Amino acid sequence: MKKVYLPSVDSTNLYAKRQLADFPKDSLTMIVAETQTHGRGQFEKRWISPKGNLYVTFVSFLPGYPADMTQIPLKTARQIQEWLFMYGITAKIKWPNDLLVNHKKIAGILCETLVHENRLAVILGVGLNVNMTEQEASQIEQPATSLRMETGRLFDLNTLIEQFPRPVDDAIDQCQE
Repeated sequence: MKKVYLPSVDSTNLYAKRQLADFPKDSLTMIVAETQTHGRGQFEKRWISPKGNLYVTFVSFLPGYPADMTQIPLKTARQIQEWLFMYGITAKIKWPNDLLVNHKKIAGILCETLVHENRLAVILGVGLNVNMTEQEASQIEQPATSLRMETGRLFDLNTLIEQFPRPVDDAIDQCQE
């Protein structure tokens, strides 16, 4: 797997779209940014992206079109839900692309596709509120929470990145079955 680390970017998904030609076609690429200046969610909604949270996009190229692409965000949400449970956090999925804890958003998923060199590129972005404080969360238009707010402890982002599920390939494989 190719990994790309960026201190700051407009959006990890937009970066992925611009750099598609640079990514391997036969393996997963993971793009991680410390901050996003123009993070976005579904329907171009703004995703507040302060330092201390996890902003990651996975890129995978497919030779064909999976049977049910609409399931990729939901399958990804399930994988992240199970992963969060390891930290003692019970998240609920708000179909199709959000994870909530106590009715507050902790993560969002943005899945986009486009054709590049006759292959389908799946660009799957995940924003996870990790070390966001209550003060930072109050700046968001909808109720939000973070791993820190839910557990009372700070998290090392590098450790979380290494442990984070690699959802794209598993979700795509499940959709092709």
